[in-house]
Amino acid sequence: MARGTIRPDLVLADYNLANRLNGVQLAAKLREKLHHETPVIILTGDISTATLRDIALHDCVQLNKPVSLRS
Repeated sequence: MARGTIRPDLVLADYNLANRLNGVQLAAKLREKLHHETPVIILTGDISTATLRDIALHDCVQLNKPVSLRS
């Protein structure tokens, strides 16, 4: 991705990441690098107003943990 040869169709990221980074920040950096509004789904167990607002303001879809698949 750093060279621009790979462009993801979708990013699935946890909200809390290592190195004081969160999934929303990662999405913003990725979108800036690719010059494309790549769709992003953020997984989180944090349902605080601040976290949900942050996810929504960055045009990401939010899914609560634990996520269960429907058959």
